[in-house]
Amino acid sequence: MHITIECLTGSLAGKVLAFDQEEISLGRGEQKEKDIDFADIDIGVSRNHGLIAIRAGRVVFTDASRGGTLVRGQRVNNDSVELRSGDELQLGGPSGPRLRVRYRALTQIVEPGRMHTQMPDPPETLIDLPPAPLPPPRPVAAPLPPVAAAMPADATAIQPPSAPPLPQITAQPAPSPNGTAPLPLPPVSTPPPPSQQQTMLQMPPAPSPSAPTVPPPPRPAVVPAPSAQAPYVPPVPPMGGETFFQQTVDPDATVYHPQAPSAPPVPEETFFQSFAAPSAPSARPAPAAPNANSYIPPEQQTMLQTPAPVIDSNPTLLQEPAQFPWLLVTLFALGVLALLAVIWVFLLRQSVAFFIPVPLVLLLGLGWFFYQSRKAAG
Repeated sequence: MHITIECLTGSLAGKVLAFDQEEISLGRGEQKEKDIDFADIDIGVSRNHGLIAIRAGRVVFTDASRGGTLVRGQRVNNDSVELRSGDELQLGGPSGPRLRVRYRALTQIVEPGRMHTQMPDPPETLIDLPPAPLPPPRPVAAPLPPVAAAMPADATAIQPPSAPPLPQITAQPAPSPNGTAPLPLPPVSTPPPPSQQQTMLQMPPAPSPSAPTVPPPPRPAVVPAPSAQAPYVPPVPPMGGETFFQQTVDPDATVYHPQAPSAPPVPEETFFQSFAAPSAPSARPAPAAPNANSYIPPEQQTMLQTPAPVIDSNPTLLQEPAQFPWLLVTLFALGVLALLAVIWVFLLRQSVAFFIPVPLVLLLGLGWFFYQSRKAAG
């Protein structure tokens, strides 16, 4: 009987093993090598896991492991079970390697009492044949000339437009060998000179390079000073034929001439006065009073005019510095504080005790700003 075992999972996954013997041992060989020997990574496989044997024309699996073997979904532990072709064995439980067992009987009963032995089919032998030679390529036929289509008798041939004729250039005749000169060219007419009545355009002479001219500095703008008109003072007419600033003086009277007071004598400078501050400059002497006997003609007399008052066109008003609107700021702060209290208590449902320090901090801040403003105002 020919038995084929396919290793589906485990360390021998992908291998196909064929046996013609009656007993096939399974396990992990240490001292004795097994027919199907798994590696040490297959922990679910025991050292002597089981045996596949042929008994009376049947294939029987005998388990000898600790973890057992799953055959057609049923656990077999230290027991024997008959295998059918195509059954799968899972050694050591659900996580162990899986095997598929296929077998084919070598004997077939033909008649009762007579056995007919049938040999297995020989394995197929694949013979690689050399590839057939490719046929020679066909010669490429030359392209046929284009066939002109038949035209009717009354058809008119359309010709492309011809190019315009090139202008003919006539060469001048060369001088003859007998020395005859060619005809002279017509003289070129010269324009007549301009008459005296014609005006000739003369270009101005080119400016000669000279030193750069420095423009004169701009004149300062003269701002007229505001003239202050003096109040009109009517002249006082002389009374009794007297001259202005004149009085009738008795010729026998003694004329008194006032004198400017003399400066007091300067005391001698002491040692300590040398370190004192310098003295102020002396005042100018007062002008002498006019002589009473002197006569002043009327045309030289000047009227005593009082100086006109100076009017400031841009008066500066002394304004007091604007005070800080503490009342408005305090009312605004109290309004914001009340709004925050309503939101904190009624909308956010928070405790009122947490909101009590807020107005105290606000009042302390306003008091500090008020103190600083009063201190800056002096």
